[in-house]
Amino acid sequence: MAAVLGHNYSVVLLLIKGRLSGGKAMATAGGALFFYRWQLLILALVIALLFISTSGYILLGQLGVIVLLPLISYLYFPADFPFIATLAILVLLKHFPRIKNLIQGKEPKWFYKINS
Repeated sequence: MAAVLGHNYSVVLLLIKGRLSGGKAMATAGGALFFYRWQLLILALVIALLFISTSGYILLGQLGVIVLLPLISYLYFPADFPFIATLAILVLLKHFPRIKNLIQGKEPKWFYKINS
């Protein structure tokens, strides 16, 4: 949990840049999942790939994981739900500006579909 917070709100970057900034919360949460419950990490990768391959947006893959993984955790690994839900909330908090861009059509696609 501390690693995700540290990547979202880096004190080092606050000292260097004069503002709290960060990133890579999704990757850090993935690393935490690898050691905490690797089965959920594999499921998260499958969810992300499905969303990204059908939409072309990395952000939709990330949001799919943020929404679905806590629900799946609640159903199949209830003891892990508080940890997974907290990770999802921490990651979601940093994605609000990108969600706004997606709604406004400003979020870039990862790839463009070829029309047949």
